[in-house]
Amino acid sequence: VFRLPKDTSTDYIKRVIGMPGDVVEVRLGAIYVNDKALDETYIDPEYLDHRTYPPIYVEPGHYYVLGDHRNQSNDSRMWGLVPEKYIYGKAVFRYWPMNKMGSLD
Repeated sequence: VFRLPKDTSTDYIKRVIGMPGDVVEVRLGAIYVNDKALDETYIDPEYLDHRTYPPIYVEPGHYYVLGDHRNQSNDSRMWGLVPEKYIYGKAVFRYWPMNKMGSLD
């Protein structure tokens, strides 16, 4: 859970994909961290985004975040890295959609 870098009055919940020192790249929707493809079985195929985004180096003190609804998500692909100082919590429970309510892994 973090404050949106461009509007710190807005809170977001996204999945951390890249840690400081990583290089993150999106190739036709597949996520690569340090040239290794991520196995993202938690992404529902209907929410995949098949676009390509250039590699980005995750600077020290920053994180690369992506939403799980990739084809509709506003995330690091759009506005860049999240400074660590804006991160203040961890999501542990899902309440929407109702049929998937429960603890998060």
